[in-house]
Amino acid sequence: MNSDIDSILDGDYKVIYSGNFNIYDSKLILSKIGGFDFEFEFRVDPQVEASISVNGDNGSKKINVVLINFSNTLGRGTTERIPVINTVDNQKIYFSLYGTSVGDNKALNLTVTLYIK
Repeated sequence: MNSDIDSILDGDYKVIYSGNFNIYDSKLILSKIGGFDFEFEFRVDPQVEASISVNGDNGSKKINVVLINFSNTLGRGTTERIPVINTVDNQKIYFSLYGTSVGDNKALNLTVTLYIK
């Protein structure tokens, strides 16, 4: 982000990180954002419905997000901010994602935004 900007707000939610990535190995790790390490794992399983599961721990400062059947060629995204964890200072971290498959599902172009409120 631009160092001249003090903060970016989406309504009452402060954007603490936003980035766009090409994911080739089904995993994205973002370190030291808002004091936490985030791991997003993308799985494909034709036997189950699309889902998102979130597991966070204030002690280890680790957030694991598993997304099953998330990508497709038309694009898929969250329709609202997903709550992740309550911080020790009574704030809550959220995320939102938008992704689309690239090259016959060989890669995922992903935009991830992290918020705090």
